[in-house]
Amino acid sequence: MEDHFDAAIESIVSIDKGADAYCKQCDLLQKSNDAEVYESICDTTAYKVVLKCLIASASADKEEAFESLDLTSLSELDSECEEFVESMTESRQEYFEKRRDEQEDLAALINRVHLSPQSYVESTPKRVPRSRQVTPLHSNVQSAAPSVCELDDNIPRMAAKIITLERMSELEAEVESLKSEKEQSRMRITELEHEVTTLKTQNNALFAEVESHKTKLTSAPGVYLFDIEYESSNASKPSATPNDAKDKLTF
Repeated sequence: MEDHFDAAIESIVSIDKGADAYCKQCDLLQKSNDAEVYESICDTTAYKVVLKCLIASASADKEEAFESLDLTSLSELDSECEEFVESMTESRQEYFEKRRDEQEDLAALINRVHLSPQSYVESTPKRVPRSRQVTPLHSNVQSAAPSVCELDDNIPRMAAKIITLERMSELEAEVESLKSEKEQSRMRITELEHEVTTLKTQNNALFAEVESHKTKLTSAPGVYLFDIEYESSNASKPSATPNDAKDKLTF
């Protein structure tokens, strides 16, 4: 028993004020100012004594806190630590259950606002200004009132954000539609450019043919006119043969 006490005292004295308390056996870091308790605390009695002293001392001197404890019975201290750990475990469980319920309520509220934000904002009664509210007498209600008011204030802002997100989705769909129209316009422009190129080629061919006719007319007008007359006469004869054309030239 004395060995356990000596180990506990040695562990406590070795810790500076405000420093981190380190349980080497469990490899568990404890804050000396708040002494947060976990379910995985080791069962070694000496370190339970250290933990108990840390909890009792907070930021006070470790040796004085240890001396102020009643250490007449190590078994009593051990059971006291066990009860404290159990109470802390129950408190943590209640806290997590409360947090889970709050998250479920918040998820339901967000879902309701998301489904119909405008109707929700219109159906929400206007809150009385804080200056006109009756201050609750119960301390727990007093501490909870600001958070409820803040949640009530945040609801319209949350609804506005959801409306903004819906508008953003509409704009994104409109942008995609414009991109599709742009792609179709680009393809149509490509087709028109190809058609213009074809027309330019045909125009150049016609221009070259006209220049050829001009050259023939300038160099030998008689022959050119005879050729035109000959082509016109052949055009009026659908069954004209090469021999007929040869006789015409011979004549």
